[in-house]
Amino acid sequence: MTKKRVEITFENTVSYPLTPDKSFEYQVRILEMKGTYYWASRGMKQLVRSESGSYITFHEVDGVGYVQIYKPFVYKMIEKLPYEQRQKEIGYMEYVIQELKSITYFGDVKTLHLQ
Repeated sequence: MTKKRVEITFENTVSYPLTPDKSFEYQVRILEMKGTYYWASRGMKQLVRSESGSYITFHEVDGVGYVQIYKPFVYKMIEKLPYEQRQKEIGYMEYVIQELKSITYFGDVKTLHLQ
């Protein structure tokens, strides 16, 4: 679920945790259909998947944002951490450009199915 929203403009940066209702509203969803990825939580925008190091990044084809997650082996390592430390870990980052500001969401991964 999405834990935090960070808004950045030329003049200001605002960071705040999300309520459970807002967390549900802003959860990120990516679907794969016939080999093509879609940003379901952003109007089914088409995504391109790329991998680098420990990360998988889904880039929106029009350049207005991306979602970055860990490769599955990293989540397995996080699962082995002590409970208190696991609670501090972030499972994904979603970056969106809106007008001349950016919005970044940070969250943990509850469901992840990768091939």
